[in-house]
Amino acid sequence: MQRHLLIAGLALAAVVVIWILASAPLDEAPAPETTSSQEGSSSTSAAGKTAKPICASPINPNIAAPTDCIPQHLAKLPPDPGPEGMKTIAGIDADGDGVRDDVQRYIAENWGHSERAIRALTNIAKARQAAVIAGDSVSREEAQALAQPMLNAGSCYILAGDQALKDTQALQKVAYKVMNTPERFKRGRDFEYKAGHTVYPLNQASTPQICGFDPAALPN
Repeated sequence: MQRHLLIAGLALAAVVVIWILASAPLDEAPAPETTSSQEGSSSTSAAGKTAKPICASPINPNIAAPTDCIPQHLAKLPPDPGPEGMKTIAGIDADGDGVRDDVQRYIAENWGHSERAIRALTNIAKARQAAVIAGDSVSREEAQALAQPMLNAGSCYILAGDQALKDTQALQKVAYKVMNTPERFKRGRDFEYKAGHTVYPLNQASTPQICGFDPAALPN
């Protein structure tokens, strides 16, 4: 008999944590962010400015970045859209990978040393972004259909990530980054209410099937 995970209220995230914004109270929306000053951001890639060269060797995130070159893990990323990316709910996704450019850069800047972390957190970002875009504009049935892949993203994070990744509270930080304006925060929370109060089947597939990639095949 297929096992089921009972989810009551906002405990949609009780097992995989994806719906828990531990970095902010549920009743408190985040303040709008300021423009990023990371290397390769819109301010450094603006017309008329000379592009910096790509660093000759890999640069590990969370270590002082060089000032004379762009770290390799950021070199192919789209620029930070800055304030323009805050004007709409969907934001800007210049490369069309399904994740807002500011979120994509945030993941690379903080966890770019681990391909497993990048893949798992990208799944989290896509899942949370889908919730923000849907908000309360979908029916309860549609919200529940969207929720299962989101639960899979949380399960993948648990299965693919090591303890060092979890210790950084990466899931919560990425979810918070996706919901980084009051409007986005509200829509994400509205979706949670729509998708809650139901029973979801527990995915018993293999880790590669749940994740959409095989963590064991990645170098780190």
